Amino acid sequence: MSGSPVVVGVDGSQTSVAAARWAGAVAEKIGTGLHIVHVEPSLGRNLADSAAAIAAAAMSYRRDAVEILLKEASEAVRADLPALVITTESVDGPVDKALIEAGGAARMVVLGGDGPAPLVALLTGSATVSTASHAPCPVVAWRGSRQPDGERAVVVGFDFTPAAEAALSNAFMFADTLKVPLRVVYSWPMRVPAAPVSIPFLIDWEALEAAEWVRLTEVVDRRSKSYPGVSTQCFIEPAGPAKALAMHGSDAQLVVVGTRERSVLAGALLGSTSMNLLQHSKIPVMICRPGVTPRNDGEDGPAGR
Repeated sequence: MSGSPVVVGVDGSQTSVAAARWAGAVAEKIGTGLHIVHVEPSLGRNLADSAAAIAAAAMSYRRDAVEILLKEASEAVRADLPALVITTESVDGPVDKALIEAGGAARMVVLGGDGPAPLVALLTGSATVSTASHAPCPVVAWRGSRQPDGERAVVVGFDFTPAAEAALSNAFMFADTLKVPLRVVYSWPMRVPAAPVSIPFLIDWEALEAAEWVRLTEVVDRRSKSYPGVSTQCFIEPAGPAKALAMHGSDAQLVVVGTRERSVLAGALLGSTSMNLLQHSKIPVMICRPGVTPRNDGEDGPAGR
């Protein structure tokens, strides 16, 4: 078993238990263990004596409940995968900080739940968005109801940025682990010139598209040499990234995107591709920060960092 487990955050909901089962299936295919984490909110500081006593009693009750929910989550996973090594832990919050720290020694962090509404992300922050923006490993926002399988493809969005390079590396790793095809989707609206031009109808768009095909396939071919068993297709779509990924991900099992480390506020206001997918995707979404590449067995941190 690898020294870097798959980490999954649970909160007692059925959605988080389903996410734990999905994470367990991924861990089993990778050949590592599963670490189930529940985060307890902290008591805070400078409470009055009476308030502190009430809060302490409430926290004591919650800790008893946490043991039960951690047991339920681990038993649900063990029912699917009796031989999988499963560990559990309850830590004090905030949630995003605890999960970011847990991701320091993880292959990936998995979170279950409904997509965060932009207003909620703007006003209160989202554990998923914050964790994905800062974790030192890929973060998966679990969606849907299916378990990983050896048939449906993995889809990755690519745009030649460092974040997209990280997404491509992790998408190849995941596709290779599951023995499924990989679809690389490059959003390139041809109606919008790459730079201002005075006579746009004189642009040789076919030549530009051919050059983009060469550029894309060269990058993908270099990466595929490390994963010769992965069947790969490349697509250049004249549509926005979210729309292009939704089209190619309709029958897939995972969509992988990079994040440029915008803040929660910027993500909510600007409607980035990752925020759009978190809001609307019906399948799991893996979010990768620049430089976060797949970890080899036994590593304690991101490869190449």
